Amino acid sequence: MADGCVKRFDLDFYRYLLTFPHGHRPRIERLLADCTHCTIHRLSSPKEAHAFLSSLSRQAITNNPVMTSP
Repeated sequence: MADGCVKRFDLDFYRYLLTFPHGHRPRIERLLADCTHCTIHRLSSPKEAHAFLSSLSRQAITNNPVMTSP
């Protein structure tokens, strides 16, 4: 924790964390489902996240003419 920050218990924040799966997530899911121009990737583990980010890095290098020029 940074110097000068007071450590405190924030009931509203903990309430948000506890109610997120049932209170906030369904609304977010509906909004994402309505987004027809969005590509949504669901990553449920650190391994999946790492593989996804690695694939983005490979795509960026492959699709960049400066990086692929002889």
